[in-house]
Amino acid sequence: MVESKKYKLLSLGVIALFVLLIFTEIADRCQGSLSLYDRYRDMQSRLLTPDELSTKKNELLSRKNALAKFINSDAANYDQNPTGVFEFVTESVKHVNLRSESLVPVKHEATGEIIVVGFRVNCTGSFHDVGRLVNALEIGSFSIQILNVKIATDTHVKGKVHSEIEGKALIFSEHHRPIALNK
Repeated sequence: MVESKKYKLLSLGVIALFVLLIFTEIADRCQGSLSLYDRYRDMQSRLLTPDELSTKKNELLSRKNALAKFINSDAANYDQNPTGVFEFVTESVKHVNLRSESLVPVKHEATGEIIVVGFRVNCTGSFHDVGRLVNALEIGSFSIQILNVKIATDTHVKGKVHSEIEGKALIFSEHHRPIALNK
């Protein structure tokens, strides 16, 4: 009888171990599979049909053209090329009563839809006029980012400063120009 109790206890232990393994291993794997299936169903529900996709593409293109028109609303005054950028910078320097000493191209690189036109302008005038020039460049006809401004006082004339302003203008390349900007 003692032997049979031993075997019964051993059998119950093996069965309990088997049930524990089933609940820990198999249940976790089933839960992982269910979560993957839920992710699959979620991704499948987000898929667009070809008609929905073309509608969304047209909406995005119209938004792109509207935003480009808004951003470059003053761009009609200047050509959308590096020459137009330099004309704009030159006119801005004159407009804020600074004396231009030089305007030098720095970098000119094309990255797909956008052309990056770098420049460095040296000018002389009052400190406030230099600030007005930076403001005019940043809010003007082109999307210009000022990268560096160096200002040094003029030792010969009181109230005058020499400034070196480095920046880059972003313009659309000819092939990727939105319809709203084409002339």
